[in-house]
Amino acid sequence: MVPVGPLQPDLVVVLVSGLRADLPGESGAEAAFLAPFADDLSLVAQAAYAQSPDPVASMGSLLTGRYPSAVPICGSVRRDEGSDLDEVWCHRLPAEVDSLPGVLRHYGYRSALVHSLGPVPGFAEAFDLALPLEPGATAWDTLEGPLDAWWYSEDVSPRLLVLQLGDLDLPRRPELLMELDPSARDWARLGPHAPSPGPARGHAQERLTPRRPPCTPLVGQQAGEPAVWDALAGGEVDHERQRSELLTVASREASRLGLALRHRLAQLPSERPRTVVLAGLHGMSIAELGGTLADESELLWSDRIADRTVHVPLAFIGGLEGPLRVVEQPVELVDLLPTLLARGGAQAPHGLPGQDLLHPDWREEPGSALAYAEYGDMLALRQGDLL
Repeated sequence: MVPVGPLQPDLVVVLVSGLRADLPGESGAEAAFLAPFADDLSLVAQAAYAQSPDPVASMGSLLTGRYPSAVPICGSVRRDEGSDLDEVWCHRLPAEVDSLPGVLRHYGYRSALVHSLGPVPGFAEAFDLALPLEPGATAWDTLEGPLDAWWYSEDVSPRLLVLQLGDLDLPRRPELLMELDPSARDWARLGPHAPSPGPARGHAQERLTPRRPPCTPLVGQQAGEPAVWDALAGGEVDHERQRSELLTVASREASRLGLALRHRLAQLPSERPRTVVLAGLHGMSIAELGGTLADESELLWSDRIADRTVHVPLAFIGGLEGPLRVVEQPVELVDLLPTLLARGGAQAPHGLPGQDLLHPDWREEPGSALAYAEYGDMLALRQGDLL
């Protein structure tokens, strides 16, 4: 073990499933979530990408600094003998793969994980302490006692704390969609969906507009077309009204979560410096039951990864001197492992794709940076304004 250094910071990583980046020119859940931390932010990445829309795959990728298929944490199996459909699984973190808490342990760090991923083999075992939440939970009040006990158990060692919180309430509640517009019931009754829903497609699939070209300007993906919602709902829907109402409630939920986090982190004092990561673990899930825009429902049948499923907020507190740095080029959540290891004075495993986003000499490379995501046999690359 490397001797503990006096300036090794405490590292806190906050990951919120389903918290996707705001649309261009829109102040939504991302802005509301980050607002309580606005005066403390050192870096904000405007084009950050998770490596999978699946929370388990994204978490495993982030903790190992590897793409999901390189861990491997995911795969696919044939559903049955007479089917040509594959079912994707993401269910374990291999013990033999280096992980963020495992590497930092060699540099004197203690580690704790608060998560809502359920009993996924490998995740809890990678940390010194793992505290499970109810699946999909957004609060951890019941864990304050054990978490406080771990935090205060000794002050000699630096700490790594990973808080993985469940989905924001609004976008995944079909009953709320029904309250906003009764015509949404047909859509809500379809779910939940696997990546290849098969017979659940029903007649709505026949009425979908043609898919876009494989390489799509992001502004086209986010402009609210094609009007698939109308096909599912069976009639005209006031999209702007639904967008406005859902944005309001989603922003309120995200603001509540951001304020609670800020208050909670202030209750965990330390004499050490602290670096905090605030990020979405993934954007809109392929199996999500909510949302307002017509083209969001295309995710239920699409054979490609849409931008909103993997485009997530990413911001840092601490770890960087000087004014706020705003990064416009695509970056990835696999960048978090080398970034956090560097803050802790640790050496990153060889051959990883990520980069240290907080390095003083790091510079953007407009037009050349890439972000990659995968889900089963679907792959996505973000370069510039194209996905």
